[in-house]
Amino acid sequence: MSGQDAIRGFVYQTIASALHFLVDADWEYLTVEPNTAYEKVDMLLEDDAGSKKCQQVKSSINNFEKADILPWLEKIVTDVPDAQQYELILIGPCSASVTLFINKVNARQWSELGAVLTPYSDRIRIELLTFNFNVLQGHVQNEVHRFLSKQELVASHDTLVMVTGGLLYQFFQFAVLSTRASRAQWREELIGWLTRNYPRALNLEPRQDRLAVGIYQDGNRKLLTASTPFQYQFDVSLLLDGYMEKALNHFNQVASIPLPPSLEDCQPESENWSKLIIMSSTDYRQVKITSAEQDYLKRKVATYLNQQIPAGFFQIGNLTYNLWQPGIFGYAIGYKGTPKEEEKYAAIRKLRYALEAMDELSATFEFVNQLYCLPLVLENAGSRYDEEVVVTLKLPAAVQLVRSDTFHLPDDGDLLKLLTKEGHLTDLLYHQGDSLVDGYPAYPTDPFDPNWETYLGILSPSDQEKQRKERLIRKLGNLFNREIFDDLPGFTQIRYEFPKINPNKRIAFPSYLLFNATDSFVIEYEIISRNTAAVQMGQITVDI
Repeated sequence: MSGQDAIRGFVYQTIASALHFLVDADWEYLTVEPNTAYEKVDMLLEDDAGSKKCQQVKSSINNFEKADILPWLEKIVTDVPDAQQYELILIGPCSASVTLFINKVNARQWSELGAVLTPYSDRIRIELLTFNFNVLQGHVQNEVHRFLSKQELVASHDTLVMVTGGLLYQFFQFAVLSTRASRAQWREELIGWLTRNYPRALNLEPRQDRLAVGIYQDGNRKLLTASTPFQYQFDVSLLLDGYMEKALNHFNQVASIPLPPSLEDCQPESENWSKLIIMSSTDYRQVKITSAEQDYLKRKVATYLNQQIPAGFFQIGNLTYNLWQPGIFGYAIGYKGTPKEEEKYAAIRKLRYALEAMDELSATFEFVNQLYCLPLVLENAGSRYDEEVVVTLKLPAAVQLVRSDTFHLPDDGDLLKLLTKEGHLTDLLYHQGDSLVDGYPAYPTDPFDPNWETYLGILSPSDQEKQRKERLIRKLGNLFNREIFDDLPGFTQIRYEFPKINPNKRIAFPSYLLFNATDSFVIEYEIISRNTAAVQMGQITVDI
């Protein structure tokens, strides 16, 4: 054997290792011939958590000796001292004693590794391969077959031999070499090479375009790969106009009814009913508006109505109330007093409810106004129909993604009822589509239940609010229509599914991407589909 043959052995194993990396999911990034400190590593594998595996391949026509193996291992460890695994692959012959030595090192039974290697004894592995070209070619051919099967590509034996031969001559011309490339980038490179060189043998069509994700701006035919997200600028004061008119009417009604103060202090009616002693249907107690409630009404009337509470506003005469339990469904409350006393107190309660609703409406839309909104679109700029498209976005965990259970849930029953009605959330968060972009085709809605409101009517106010909040969370989940994964350290991954997309079409994502962020960031994405063998990948820059 010549030195050239030994180099061929190195080439065979490098290709086999790269193909093995593509099929197995243990590592996410591969660099062939990385630029390390001492350049003693042939392949560097990494995962998203920062773990590393170093490989070095030695191919020789001569026997490998223990005196050579230990220094090679020391140089790999010294070159990248923070790796979790070190693998030395030897292609060539060795004596029986060296084989025994290798087996003991792999079993962690060799105690004479030396000062440099001993701390790494549990991370070191040596693989010994026979220097036989038929065996090496069969090894590469098997990895090619595994990769093609993973892509659901059927290849005959002759095609496998042909592809393996082509890789041996052209692999080291791949653009991803000497760069830290992800599995998706390696797969894209290899699929592209197969498509250019063996389209008929593998029944592959050359692709001029690919599926891609971009940021859409209304009326812009070109999708953007970098942009600043928009923010809603709702004028809350305009949204409050209807409530303000009602609240002002209630305020004026209360102010127009002069009544004397109550004759005695008593337990206030406005405390939590569950803490009150249930009375008989004939037992009445005097109503009193607490100081805390008076302070709240004074503040909110000044804020929303620009009015001051006049003297005697909270005087309701000698109105009394009764709290009793008529049946199994909650409590009943009744009032007894003069018509003016009952009218004034009813107006005070309505005023309070209107002001509380304004509080919740303000809080809800101020929450929305603070969010960043990113209108994402899936584009098929090619000439082929595709289906079962899955898009996975990966963004930094520091970005505060709004989820269905972190969206602001108002504490006002009427506002919850408004938000859970069909149309309101979709108008706010769903891209309806236009002449350039189709709306998402499978927006799910809650099944209509004509008995929903009737069912809520038998529940206590607190249980009604709980049910409405749960329904709002479900509706948001349906609208977002995605899966979120937090299992990758430092990142949040979001998975979307698109049933189909025709050529030269754009489809909006199910909803805008809502988030809070303090700094600009990059969204990486991957796209897999039924009719495209390669994983499409790209990135979007979000400028804050």
